[in-house]
Amino acid sequence: MENNIEICFTIATCLFCIGLLTAFLNKKIPYAVRLVVKPLYVMMIAVFLGLTVLHYPMVLAQFSGFELKHFSGILIAAQCTLQAFTINADFGNMNDFLSSYSGVFATSYHALAAILYIAAPLLTAGFLLQFVKNLGSYARYWMGYHKSVFVFSELNNRSIELAQSEKENCKRTNKKYLIVFTDVYESNDEPSAELIEKAKRLDAIVFRKDILAVNLAFHSNNNKHRLSFFVIGEDETENMQHAIGLYEKYKERENAALFLFSNSVTSSMLMNGKEGKIKLRRIDKTQSLIYHTLYEYGPKIFDKAFAASKMYNPESDIHDLNVIILGLGHYGCEMLKALVWFAQMDGYELNIYAYADYDAKEYIEKECPELFDKHNKTRIKGDAYYGININPEYDNEKKEFFDSQPFDVGTNRFLESVMHVENPTYIFISLGDDEKNISAAVDLKTNFERIGCDPIIHAVVYDTKMLKSVTTAKNLGKRPFGITCVGDLKTQYSHEVIMKSDLEKAAKERHMRWTRREDFDSDEAYEKRKLKDEDAFIRYEYYYRSSMAGAIHKKMRVHCKIAGAEKAPELRDENEKRICRHLEKRRWNAFVRTEGYVYSGSTNDASRNDLAKKHNLLVPWDELPESEKCNDDD
Repeated sequence: MENNIEICFTIATCLFCIGLLTAFLNKKIPYAVRLVVKPLYVMMIAVFLGLTVLHYPMVLAQFSGFELKHFSGILIAAQCTLQAFTINADFGNMNDFLSSYSGVFATSYHALAAILYIAAPLLTAGFLLQFVKNLGSYARYWMGYHKSVFVFSELNNRSIELAQSEKENCKRTNKKYLIVFTDVYESNDEPSAELIEKAKRLDAIVFRKDILAVNLAFHSNNNKHRLSFFVIGEDETENMQHAIGLYEKYKERENAALFLFSNSVTSSMLMNGKEGKIKLRRIDKTQSLIYHTLYEYGPKIFDKAFAASKMYNPESDIHDLNVIILGLGHYGCEMLKALVWFAQMDGYELNIYAYADYDAKEYIEKECPELFDKHNKTRIKGDAYYGININPEYDNEKKEFFDSQPFDVGTNRFLESVMHVENPTYIFISLGDDEKNISAAVDLKTNFERIGCDPIIHAVVYDTKMLKSVTTAKNLGKRPFGITCVGDLKTQYSHEVIMKSDLEKAAKERHMRWTRREDFDSDEAYEKRKLKDEDAFIRYEYYYRSSMAGAIHKKMRVHCKIAGAEKAPELRDENEKRICRHLEKRRWNAFVRTEGYVYSGSTNDASRNDLAKKHNLLVPWDELPESEKCNDDD
């Protein structure tokens, strides 16, 4: 009998420890397992089995003369355990059973049983409380049948900012709304408690369940009452699985929209070309920040280059756009690539000086094979021109830069190199940390101020409060530092940027110009094609990015007073058409190269291969087939 007791104690202890470990490490186990393995359920099962095993020797002693004593013992042990969960158990029986044993073992057995007896009713109470809360959450959701609903896959700082922005927009437009957060676990740690408090202030509905486990299908099908899902978690793999699951569940809902926040190549493939009525969008936070920054501040960058040129080299017709990039992580690399097509403008020349703490050139060359080779710093008639210097060291004898070893931006070696950049126009700083970015911005501002240069400086700062402090900061002479912070959560995760940006509207209009009435025999065929192209703008990553880039450049062309840029293509005279077409060809070539495309080797359509990123039209203007030249109007 004593052997049985020892075995049962060991098993019960192991079950309890496994339950505790699984519950505490829940967030670290695979997502597919986590959908089923909930901490509360795991603990209830562990305590139930543990108590049943502890009861078994006690009950077995009462059935010593029965043939089916083991079977009966298990059933009665389970019944005793159920009583413990309903606060109807008598611990006296366990005391009586253990009174015949002594020593450390008996004390341990008694202690474990006591812990499980206390845990059982607490778990029952937790289960009932969770059930009531979930029922209440569902009731609130069902009552919002005729409201616009915004559902977030996770409660974090980004989702809170976006939810707040959506709430403010709904109030401005007098729309009824509901905000829903899923996969929310209440915790005593400060960040979690603070987020939950913010969710309460938003009057949000909170579900503990995963977004795929919550049934949200009960909602109006009216397009006025949108059902928007935001997959915005920290775990990329989990985001993918959420997006796939939501797409499968709601793909035939015309009033539904799915926004996946992800930078990964896998997510791009996942969302590209999906069929269905649901609106799909992948939000690449890196590309979003860079494109919106250039769209908003681009005119100032060109103005700065123009003014510097007139001041230091008034005889020249070419205005140098000298750009310094600190940090070539996601943001830095995206800015470098974007500037290559952004700066293709008549009368301007781009020179980039980019500094990183690794061999960034090798990484960028792998992504964009034709960006360097024969095109970098090489003038080819009718093609894009730009100069890219990666980790540039300055040769004092030759008076020129050469690509060197990685830099630490806090060293004299870096400062000596960067201060040789003549008349810098624009500085973009993204070193991966708010403090580092601000510190580097202040250092560069001070050093360039000493030599009479005043470049535009943008530092990536996530913290909105810190951004406001830096923007309003002044020196001892009450003069602003002149540093602009970009990329804060409040701006990046706003309705204006994510849901309804002016840039996206302009990009969509640009994309739709490819559908022309004169190309169709009937209005019906024309309208059908318009709907198809409108859908393709959202569903295909290349169309979306290309149209966004084109819209940014169109705004810059108008600002720089390129002849005919402000007119519709059909209203331009022949000279204006020639200027706009040549410029657009240069811009397009630069853009396609930054997307990783290479020339296919022939201008024949059959040689184009988008999977291999080989394009038949990636050639200078003069080599372009005549039939294609009119397509470069805008």
